[in-house]
Amino acid sequence: MITASVAITEPTPLNIYMGNLHDYLGKYCFIAGAFVIEDDDKSLQSFLFGLPKRTIRVLKSHTAFQNSIMDPIYECDIGLSLICSGCDPTDPPIQVTNLKWYPFQQSKPYVYLKMEGYPTFNKDGTLNRDHANQWINRHIFRKSKKNHCLKRREDCVSDGKCLDEPIKLNHPTYTIDGVTTPIVESHTRKGDEFFVPFAVSQYFLKNGKKMNFTVENGITIDTQSFPIVKTEEIVEIEGNSGGKMLRKSMPYTIRKLPNRRLYTVKGPGRTFAKGTTLEKAKKQVRLLYSIDRRKETRKRR
Repeated sequence: MITASVAITEPTPLNIYMGNLHDYLGKYCFIAGAFVIEDDDKSLQSFLFGLPKRTIRVLKSHTAFQNSIMDPIYECDIGLSLICSGCDPTDPPIQVTNLKWYPFQQSKPYVYLKMEGYPTFNKDGTLNRDHANQWINRHIFRKSKKNHCLKRREDCVSDGKCLDEPIKLNHPTYTIDGVTTPIVESHTRKGDEFFVPFAVSQYFLKNGKKMNFTVENGITIDTQSFPIVKTEEIVEIEGNSGGKMLRKSMPYTIRKLPNRRLYTVKGPGRTFAKGTTLEKAKKQVRLLYSIDRRKETRKRR
């Protein structure tokens, strides 16, 4: 399965927000494309307008959602390394240093976002040569960087390479704080762009830290950092004829069965899984911690 992961060069609020946005993609991961983000209360706009930015009024691109040709486009510096593992092992991480964005209005406020390798203009106001070469290769020579992941561009129509039914290439639901909500697109689609609901974006902004994501039938988003799950061999304590296992202080632990690629999940006084894969064991531990948190929340009410 394709999974999304990101390396953040510096934990700035913008890098953390964009890193969460990339990891949120999960199995719908892409490294070339655009996001349309629902912004009902304009909180994302306020956040972005408060950052150091460059304003572009000429040589604009990706203007499909702009309400007026007179509206500017903005760019901010970011520092991320994007990975879509599972597309192809030969695909390298993609380094992005620029965020292109602008707000627009349809039935409600939205923000268009696109991560890029290079800014349109350098800091001295000159045209960035690498960005210009990419534009020429794509629009004049019809060439682009090879990568096996899907491309999610709002301007795919100009290339004649739009995906079939891109609206279905999204999570059916998102779950936050135990509440699951269906994802329903509210904007008029232009191409293959990836839609993000308002509540998801707002959750990233309000919490301001790297999230945990679990993708199954939908996506579950959690701010709590789960304890590091360490795999360990079964250890017998010397001198104990009963061959007792060495216990750790963690409420839930994963133990590797000797000479096998199978694992058990143990908790206080109970074994929750025997002889399962490491991936399934980690998922069960996350679920157990999630259940415990819900119980604590109910007690407080």
